Order: sequence, then C-alpha cells, then structure tokens
Amino acid sequence: MGSLWEVRDEETAALMRLFYGELAEGNSPSSALAQAKRELSRRGVPASAWAGFVALGAAGDPLWAPSRSRQGIAIIVAVAIEAALAGLLIRRARS
Repeated sequence: MGSLWEVRDEETAALMRLFYGELAEGNSPSSALAQAKRELSRRGVPASAWAGFVALGAAGDPLWAPSRSRQGIAIIVAVAIEAALAGLLIRRARS
C-alpha cells in the first residue's frame, strides 16, 4: 500500500487498524483497503485522510488466500504497526 500524498499520523493509524482488521478476516489487500475507506467515509472522516491510499501489486496473489496462520500474522503486523504509530505520536507530544 502507498499514499499519493501526506496524511496525518492519526488518520493513517485509523485507516491501518481497519485495513489490517479486514486482512485478518481473509480479505485481499485491495478489498481490505476498499472496505477500510468505506468505513472511514461512513464515520465522516474527510476524503483527504483516506482517498490517497492505493493498493499495489497483484490482487489475486495467493499469499492472501484465507488461512488461520496468515490471519494470525496479519493481526500481529497490525498490532506492531499500531504500537509503532502510538510510540511516534507519544514522542511527538512530548517534544
């Protein structure tokens, strides 16, 4: 996944939590991103916060076929990203 423009950390963190939650449910990266964007839109988050994110790579990649081990990995990655973003936000707030 990539972003076409800069997005604030808080907004990116919200999108990533939703995105990785969808991946953990077995959705493909492109479907997970689309669902995460729809949810942010439904919540009233401005499009500038989520519309610039794009899925890159092959949509039919068998790596993303649902399986328990892949779902577990997606959850672990999501938690790690969220923890890293939270740490970044805390450091910014302290400085």
